[in-house]
Amino acid sequence: MEKPILFPMPELEFVLSIEYKIKEHYNLGLQAYTLNEVHTIEAGYVKGQLRGSFKDGSGNWITKIEEDTISFDGKYMVETDDKMIVPLDVIGTISEKGMIKARVFFHSGHKKYRWLNQAIVVAVGKMSGESYCMDCYALVNEIKVEEKRIAFFAKPKLKHLYYIHVKVGEIMMAGNMAEGRHMVIPILEGRFEGDRVKGNVSHVGADWNYMRFGIPMVSHVSTRYVLHTDDDAYISLFTDGYMNMGIPGMITMLKNKPDPLKTYFKQHLHYHTGDERYTWMNKELFMAIISPTPEQNICYDAYQVIVEDV
Repeated sequence: MEKPILFPMPELEFVLSIEYKIKEHYNLGLQAYTLNEVHTIEAGYVKGQLRGSFKDGSGNWITKIEEDTISFDGKYMVETDDKMIVPLDVIGTISEKGMIKARVFFHSGHKKYRWLNQAIVVAVGKMSGESYCMDCYALVNEIKVEEKRIAFFAKPKLKHLYYIHVKVGEIMMAGNMAEGRHMVIPILEGRFEGDRVKGNVSHVGADWNYMRFGIPMVSHVSTRYVLHTDDDAYISLFTDGYMNMGIPGMITMLKNKPDPLKTYFKQHLHYHTGDERYTWMNKELFMAIISPTPEQNICYDAYQVIVEDV
């Protein structure tokens, strides 16, 4: 499959480190799992581009999803050194050896930290007993930190997973909302190819998009669709991220000639499948830089975040 757009290999830039200890465990009942608990946090801090300590109410929701894998959803409230409150979610998995791989989402209303809301961030780290340590990295982050020594672990690397081209349908306008102008864009078909996984995009799913007009113009992209591999496996794919455009990017979009260097999305990719050949994708971290084509379709390179044993 010929690539209509080629992106340079993206990079990861250090954002901050997280360290905390668990205070109390609350058992929610076994249900379908052998582990189903909420953990409160005794003490914790963040250091890096965001500096501060954890507030009361921070905690982890823990479930065991496989014999060797724990799923966790961390909800944290950070009070920064300059007395601002920044909530963040850390959602991922913990391996049998305690290795943490997670996606990170910030929710700040303060102008100083609002850029974090649109950053595509992953966390890698280690759980040891009641202690958690994590380093957070952003995809192609333009703000750099000089104090590299505050990172606990080695910087992750990116490995190419596949290239994909997706054809989309006519935009359906759902009206203006508090989040912005709401649009739904159907996923029609497509093709993806990589060394470890390849196949076709099924005719199901859509992009639920919220666009806020201004300088820069911000588009929140949230898609759900299905990949059908050449060896007959079905993989559900959820993507979440943002596009930022200044005046040059807006002009190219208005002319229906998008420039991939001016109009692009940075996204998390999250896969879910029960096919044993591809369940490894459920546990890993993936990121992408996505661009509209001149035909108003979508293409991107998907990358796996490779973490050394911590």
